[in-house]
Amino acid sequence: MLKQLTAAFVYAMVLSSSWADEGWLFNRFSPDLKKFMVAHSEALTVLTNSFSEAFSNRTVNVFYFYSTNEAEARAEHIYPAAAGVADVLICIRKNQHPMDQFISLLFETLNSRGERQFKNLMEDAYNGSVSKEVFVNTIRRLEFAETINTRALLVPLHFSKREIRQSRYYKLFMECPLEFEGFVAYSERIRGKRDVVKYYEDEYDELRRRNPNAKSEEQSRPEAERTK
Repeated sequence: MLKQLTAAFVYAMVLSSSWADEGWLFNRFSPDLKKFMVAHSEALTVLTNSFSEAFSNRTVNVFYFYSTNEAEARAEHIYPAAAGVADVLICIRKNQHPMDQFISLLFETLNSRGERQFKNLMEDAYNGSVSKEVFVNTIRRLEFAETINTRALLVPLHFSKREIRQSRYYKLFMECPLEFEGFVAYSERIRGKRDVVKYYEDEYDELRRRNPNAKSEEQSRPEAERTK
């Protein structure tokens, strides 16, 4: 995935663009998603409106990747924070049903609206001013909120029974509990090979490792605490 993201950065530096219109977005769809969107104009409108709201004052690019590793996320968004690169980069797995591409893109668009919260949380983790447990729990609460928002946008859309059967995400979103505790238990039950909690715990550890002061902080703790 690291090589894919590196390539994505290069791609984004060339094509970095602010949100413009439906045509701009449509041109960044995969061929399969284009066909799906043409057949589902209501879904295209929902996605277009979500993009318009989320990226009215930020640049964005969509990057497709191919993977058969089910331990990897099928979609994610990142904030490159590099000169000449889009403010937000949305990565979508290409080898999945077009409905799942649509749902992934919709969710990551909504989820990217929490940029300030995500960045503040990562800074707190880097500085050690937030615990690992709070770090993970806060991210999950942010993503839970956008999961519910995505679900609400999917409810009025009309898809065929066959498309619904072929989709991995539609059922997962529609059956998601509407309260956070239920969402946590539900996520654990359906997680498959991808352990989201461990992923965010590892991200926390990596942020702490990047801080040159973290080692001295650890060394300054009493030995009894360090050996627990």
